[in-house]
Amino acid sequence: MSEAALPGISDIAVYLPRFSIDIASIVAARVAEDAAGGEKYLRAQESTGQKSMRFPESWEDSATMAAEAARALFDANPGMAQSLRYLMVGTETGLDHSKPLSAWVQGMLDRIGHELAGNLLSAQTQHACAGGSVALFSVAAQLALAGRAHENGLVICSDVARYPRGSTAELTQGAGAVALLVQPEARLVGLDLTTCGFASRDVDDFFRPLGSEAAYVKGAYSIRCYREAFEEAFLDHAARRSASPKEVLEGTDIFVLHAPYYRLPVDSLRWLVSRQLACDSAKSVAFIQEKGYEDSVSAAAVAGNLYTGSLYLALFRALKGAHTRFGKDIGGKRILLASYGSGNTMAVFSGVVAEGAYNVISRWKTRNHESSFANASLEMYEEWMRRESPGIPLDKNAHPSDERLPREGAFYLRNIREDGYREYGIKS
Repeated sequence: MSEAALPGISDIAVYLPRFSIDIASIVAARVAEDAAGGEKYLRAQESTGQKSMRFPESWEDSATMAAEAARALFDANPGMAQSLRYLMVGTETGLDHSKPLSAWVQGMLDRIGHELAGNLLSAQTQHACAGGSVALFSVAAQLALAGRAHENGLVICSDVARYPRGSTAELTQGAGAVALLVQPEARLVGLDLTTCGFASRDVDDFFRPLGSEAAYVKGAYSIRCYREAFEEAFLDHAARRSASPKEVLEGTDIFVLHAPYYRLPVDSLRWLVSRQLACDSAKSVAFIQEKGYEDSVSAAAVAGNLYTGSLYLALFRALKGAHTRFGKDIGGKRILLASYGSGNTMAVFSGVVAEGAYNVISRWKTRNHESSFANASLEMYEEWMRRESPGIPLDKNAHPSDERLPREGAFYLRNIREDGYREYGIKS
């Protein structure tokens, strides 16, 4: 298959919750509570590089965020609903043991006039933060095999990252959703599905037991698992391309790694470059700076951890940066992506920026979600941390002030029935 006909991503839309809190505020509160052990929070703030994070309102959950990201994508691509064949959501913040988020998303889109055809595949995929990539591979491959140029797929990554209050992992929380328009002939990034490199092991670096809102992570061990899996999958990818690791690295124009927090992908890419190019730290730093890597990770520092969406928020930011750096010459640039899911699996795969990508990215300047936020108080944040279930129906919200209500037309959790079924509405 020629690069011009590669299946892959044709557009991206991002949804981030409105409220943001500075990491420094959280650290100051935890240090005040635990003066003797407060140094660990200050070290964690420095080692993660996090500046702020987004968190959802009481009436928001992974389903409403997924639907908001999908709505933005549909609005930017008229006619997409009529040709949709696949609707898949990757998440590790599921809301039901049986019903996928994709079904609720379909219902919400139908109610605002984006009526989807009944003859589509709806499903949810899970492998920690790699679940969205698993969905992307599946949808892109099925579209390519079907050979029907008019059909589309929608892949959404939607998650709420939660950790125990008072743990250092608390500084790496976040929430949001990223929607990907997937087509058999990509208009943004074509993917080479034949050379995906993989690495998987049974480890306990990160997990969230059934019934627990908070996940648990073994920090240093998880970093080691991430790096080792990254190198193993990268070498597998290079071998499948019949290229040396040096050729792959030097031939890549844009690097995008899963970014649960700012420092992890930065340090891991430097580590891999140093090992595979046999260079010192200074040269590895210069290498990734020359490739413009800061573009892709800047969002993680301010938005926080989107779990499955973290890689694709990074891709969104990397393409915006490359659009500025390369201009109309962005077409044909090579991308290397690394998707990590704890527990664990790593996929390293490559893509090519489509020739028409400049025009797609040019429209994104009107969707600057990172600068559109409201500063939350520490009290609002602590209220979110105390929640024991994902979302509170709007009519049961204890804080119905105007500033806390959904905007007109927004999706929201309307009710949780006595049998536990979740019902969604549109704010009027």
